[in-house]
Amino acid sequence: MMEGEETLLPKQQVIVLEVEGMMCMKNCGTTVQNALKNMDGVESAVVTYTEHIVTVRVLPYYSIDPSDLIDTLDMVGFDATLQNALRLHEGVQSAYVDYDKSMATITIDPEHIGVVTEQDLIDTVECVGFDAYVFNHGERCRRRLAAKAKAALQDETEPSTSIAIAESSHPRAFFKIDGMSCAACVKAIEDVLRHKAGIVDCRVGLISAKAEIAFDRSIFVEHEDVQIGDFIRNAGYGATYINTIDGDDDSFEVKYDVEGLTGPEHIHAVESAVKALAGVASVSIKQHVVSVHLKQMSATGPRTVLDAIAAAGYTVSVHVAHADDTDEDESAKWKRLLLICLVFSLPAMVVHMVLGWIPACRMLLMSKVVNGLTVKCLVMFLLTTPVQFGIGLRFYVAAYKGLQHGMMGMDFLIVVGTTASYLYSFISMVGCILSPTFRGHHFFESSAMLISFVTIGKYLESKAKKDTAQS
Repeated sequence: MMEGEETLLPKQQVIVLEVEGMMCMKNCGTTVQNALKNMDGVESAVVTYTEHIVTVRVLPYYSIDPSDLIDTLDMVGFDATLQNALRLHEGVQSAYVDYDKSMATITIDPEHIGVVTEQDLIDTVECVGFDAYVFNHGERCRRRLAAKAKAALQDETEPSTSIAIAESSHPRAFFKIDGMSCAACVKAIEDVLRHKAGIVDCRVGLISAKAEIAFDRSIFVEHEDVQIGDFIRNAGYGATYINTIDGDDDSFEVKYDVEGLTGPEHIHAVESAVKALAGVASVSIKQHVVSVHLKQMSATGPRTVLDAIAAAGYTVSVHVAHADDTDEDESAKWKRLLLICLVFSLPAMVVHMVLGWIPACRMLLMSKVVNGLTVKCLVMFLLTTPVQFGIGLRFYVAAYKGLQHGMMGMDFLIVVGTTASYLYSFISMVGCILSPTFRGHHFFESSAMLISFVTIGKYLESKAKKDTAQS
């Protein structure tokens, strides 16, 4: 090599992916790193757990399709997403990806307007394995009309086409759902709704405890929110109506907490300040919460609205929705039920497992009240009946509604197990009352403790869901 010559190394490919599902660095992060490092052509893979991203550096002279990296992460149980790749692009102020609508909304830093081009952003999207094009509302409308015309010419037995069109053109109702505990509950609600006339499609989220339901307004003449809510309630779950969005409405909602809205003049001032912004579809104010619907791809973003309200002379912050914003917090409800349950079930267990070993107490408990009925049997009956038919009533209702739809879930198993124990004990108690020589066995405490354990589980589950939603 001649002195002064420079060796030009080929440019190395560097791919940045956002990874969902990592709970820790020690296990999850190591799993992600090892899975990617073992791929052919990968020089290094570095996980930044605090930002939930992984940076993959490819060997010189190698080229790797980002979709192959995503497939590798899928095989070890993790998801790689697009949103962070856009956020890391130089000049990008914010990026939001709506996977349901297959749309990304990107805000460019004012200093980089004209520097960051649309093609640069498209290249970034393609680098993580997706195809993209610049959104054009007019073109989208033309595509929608063309799709409708095509669907009208096709046979009505093609459900996939009709559903795809319906999702984009039909209104969508949103509900808060109470009582879901697992994926089986989600499937049960979706199955019930999809078999109802007028329901086009639905999506139910377990963690968010919300349902998005696309429906045909021509089937529901009026009060569709009440009728759809009844569908959910008849399936054994609580339903609270949130709002309805028309199918052609591509706006998204942002809420703000505003201090000082003490009179109509203040409300009017805030409304005027926000409505003056371009891209604001609607504004509504309830108590101290200002709800603003912003059009997709508009120049006005959440920060612009916040600055406008602050400029009007009010203290404002982004509203954080908590799980306890509903009329009755799910975890608080189960905590109250658990405390009531323990008030009865713990004394029952003390009578059954502790006092029976104390001679004086044992003599009192085994003394007769009527014929063969003992004090212990009567006390156990009085303590466990409120648990069985008070706390346990919600399980009976849910099991009955599930049977109406041909489903025998966990509520049904709880009802069968506790009822069998309680009913056998009750029949045995009646036998003791009728005959002084009858010697039956009683298991009242079994049903009470089973309901108590289930209630503890429900409380812990609802508390975990609440903490997850708040985080």
